[in-house]
Formats: sequence, structure tokens, C-alpha cells
Amino acid sequence: MLTTVQNDPEILYLNLADMPPDFDFLWFSAGEPHLNAPKDWVQNTKIQLKLWAPIQDWNDWGRLLVLLDTLATWADENAPNIDLYIPYFPGSRQDRQDETTPHTLGLYAHMLHLYFSADYGANMILHTYDMHSEMGKSTLRLRLGFGNVIFHGVEELWTDDFDPDIDLIIAPDKGAVERVHDFADTHFPDAKIIYATKERDFNTGKIIKYEFTEPIPAFTKALVVDDICDGGRTFLELAELFRQTVASPYVENPLQLYVSHGIFAKGLDELSQHYDTIYTTTSRLPLATPGEYPIVKDQARPRLVVIPCPGSEVQ
Repeated sequence: MLTTVQNDPEILYLNLADMPPDFDFLWFSAGEPHLNAPKDWVQNTKIQLKLWAPIQDWNDWGRLLVLLDTLATWADENAPNIDLYIPYFPGSRQDRQDETTPHTLGLYAHMLHLYFSADYGANMILHTYDMHSEMGKSTLRLRLGFGNVIFHGVEELWTDDFDPDIDLIIAPDKGAVERVHDFADTHFPDAKIIYATKERDFNTGKIIKYEFTEPIPAFTKALVVDDICDGGRTFLELAELFRQTVASPYVENPLQLYVSHGIFAKGLDELSQHYDTIYTTTSRLPLATPGEYPIVKDQARPRLVVIPCPGSEVQ
């Protein structure tokens, strides 16, 4: 039986990662996703549906598509208003195409396009967080409709009481400059901002040159801000560059890291040797529970702080 939560009979909350047991997702032997949904889940008309959909892989994407397609069976008069939360939109870093690479972000957006069309019947809004690039934002707007996508910025996810003493904010590369300014203007308007630039070997992906564009000023606490930490190599090399470059009176001052999407493919052990605190959000399923956690057992520092994304209350 479907139930609403938070004592609100007008809003139905669903979490793709933890669906009610009467939603029976299964996979055919040939690999196709399928869903047997409960017959009574369309009993409420004009309901507001909030769907939290943290996408980790193609399996999650398949589950999402069959769920949305099941929603499409609702008659027009029963169609809900749907807020679809995909906190980390897949393919965000694959936001352009050339002769040898696909436009992966465009592919994902194209698959969702059907459910934002007039033929679908439901009124759907996509919410996503700290999109990787303006190119990516443009792709989603064009494929899904300009009024159908809400982009939540990095500044919306931070809580001011985390650390009020930050007075230096670092953009790890030119792609982070705009989000760093948005973040600083909202939460730390008096903080200094410095920028780093890097060059990569296009064939190997390795960083071959990394430097700050200006001297590092005096500071009390520094915070690196970016959207994604995958394996973490950029942030490890940035931390080493920072300690080599900063003036000696400040070399032991806290350096912290804030990334909206903590993939952490190689874990936190190495990062925790360089960063006093690592902040991330609930956009990634393995870190779905908000709170503060020690990275090294029985030690207060270094620590991991997981910030709830708006919309993740469905968890």
C-alpha cells in the first residue's frame, strides 16, 4: 500500500534507491528493466509527487525510465505534478561532441525528453544540483524545455554555521571560477579568492602543469570549492601545490574541501591526509545520510561532513 510521509496527504514521496516493497522492479534475463507497480498507487488525483532519483549507473537509469513510463499510464485528469530530483545529472562532464566522442549528456537528456512533452500528461520539473558547465545547462534547457529545469547552485547547499572562520576560498581551475564567486558572494563576501590553473595531457588525462595565478595571501582557514571529486587527483595535487606555495606562517593552517558531488572513487584516505574537513552532499548514494563522520577511526579530524540536498527529504 502506498503511503505519504510527513503527515502531508497531498504529497507522495518516492526514493528510487529505496522504493516501497510493493513496487517490484525486476530484470529480464536479456537485461531489460521492468516494473510491476501497485494497482492502487493512482488512487489519489491531483497529487504532488516528489521523486528522489540519485543515479549511480545504467541500472538506476533503467529503473527511473520504467517508473516514469508507468506514470505515463495515468489518465490526464489523474496526472500528478512531479518534482524529479536528479542531484548529479549523469553525463554532466560529457557535455559536448566531436568526431570521436559522443554527446553523452545529450543522450541522457534525449531519453528524458518524452516525459517532459505535452503527450506525457504529467507536469514535470527536473531539479539538479551544481551542474558541471553552462554548456550542460543549455543542453538540458533545450532538450527538456526552458521552464522545466531548475538548477540549484553550490551556494544553496551550504549551511552558514559549518565554519564561519573561512577567509580564503580557492578555485582549483578556471571551470570553478563562477561557482566559487557565487558561493563566496552568498556565504563569505569578505573572503579572499584565489585561482589555480592546470594543463592536462589530453591523451592520458594527467595534470602536467599546475600553478596559482597570484601569491597566496595571509589567511586563517582556506576552503577549496568545486562541483565533482571523482578519483581526487586534482585536489591532491592542489593541496601539495598549496603547501609548497603558501608562506611559512600559514603552512599549518586548516585547508578544507567542499565538493557538491563526492564520487570519491579512490576513497578518502589520501585526501584526508591533506584536508582537515571534507564537505560533500547527499547527491551520491553511498553518502546518503547527512551528518558528520570521522575519516580516521576515533579521531575528530579529519572529518567528512555530508550536507542534505533539497529534495532528499524523501529518503
